[in-house]
Amino acid sequence: MAVRYDKKFMAEINRVVKGYNAKISRLSKLDTDYSLPAKFTKANLVELKKRAGSRTEVRRELKNLQSFTAKGGEKNIKVGKTTMPKYKYTNIKRYQRLLKTQTTRKLKRYETTHPITGKNTDPYTFAQYGSQEYLTLKAKRMTLLEKDLEAMTPEEVDKYLEKLQSNTRPKNLDIWQSNYIDILQDTALSYGYDTEKLEYIVERLKLLSPEEFDDLSFISRNIKSVIYAYKALENIETYKELADVGEDVIANLDTIYENIDEIIAEYVL
Repeated sequence: MAVRYDKKFMAEINRVVKGYNAKISRLSKLDTDYSLPAKFTKANLVELKKRAGSRTEVRRELKNLQSFTAKGGEKNIKVGKTTMPKYKYTNIKRYQRLLKTQTTRKLKRYETTHPITGKNTDPYTFAQYGSQEYLTLKAKRMTLLEKDLEAMTPEEVDKYLEKLQSNTRPKNLDIWQSNYIDILQDTALSYGYDTEKLEYIVERLKLLSPEEFDDLSFISRNIKSVIYAYKALENIETYKELADVGEDVIANLDTIYENIDEIIAEYVL
């Protein structure tokens, strides 16, 4: 769902931005060794509006500015042998906590959820199957949370904070659902799938809310397989290769078509 930027919310945003930019202007006139951030511009706001999928996400990014605006936020502090602005250290710690919370929740989902194939529930969870997505998430969590701030250069601190931010941004579910339907249609048409069946699948998927679709795309192996088939198109060079792979793709799409109503009724709605 798109973020509603009414007068009250815009006033909240403008108040934070105004205080942030004013402090940068004031400090830039003084003779200090502070590492001042760039001002928040109209272009930054446009970018934030495009990216953010909720008010929570907007406010989370506004807190980045408020860490600097806070009393003493601009001052340099020692973290081991590294010197960094207090506001950057504050933001890093905040995003580390957020990343830990988010990945803990996601890992638990893999550890407790049984995938479905067709309309049947598999006997083991994603984690018990050794899902690549599960293993990748565990490795990423370890890599990002075990970084040694004390050994970082200022440039490495900035890159690390950017990584934390990018890895804690929630998926825009509206865009994800729309993109998946595009992928589904491109894949089905490329492999010569029945257009009437395809239209029915698309109609059913569009009836789901973005949150419901996200649940379905997580639990269903067949729904996920469409993405793998779409990626495989990049490496197919001959008609024979397309035909060989196409048999499995069409069989998978048929499984979705034959079971989608029951899957949605039992596992999503």
